[in-house]
Amino acid sequence: MGLKFRFTNTYSSDLFYGFDRQTAAALALHGNGVIEMEAVPLFMLGKVKGLRTDALLVVSDNVIRHTGLLGHKELEARMKAAGTAVLEALTE
Repeated sequence: MGLKFRFTNTYSSDLFYGFDRQTAAALALHGNGVIEMEAVPLFMLGKVKGLRTDALLVVSDNVIRHTGLLGHKELEARMKAAGTAVLEALTE
């Protein structure tokens, strides 16, 4: 489908929008390729219930490079493409 993807360590925090360039760069030096704030409850519930969990994250901006947030339409298109790719992979 022409999508770019990678597997990376993810830093989860409830302070996502408070990260500055230096903090994000320090997290990256420790092997974190992504900062996110919604997946932790999913993983905790999976652990409590004994279920395997995973997360698909769609990048909306780059804190280190200051790329700015994607617009609604572009982000929606990327989310639909990523979701379609996962569904296709799971049904093969």
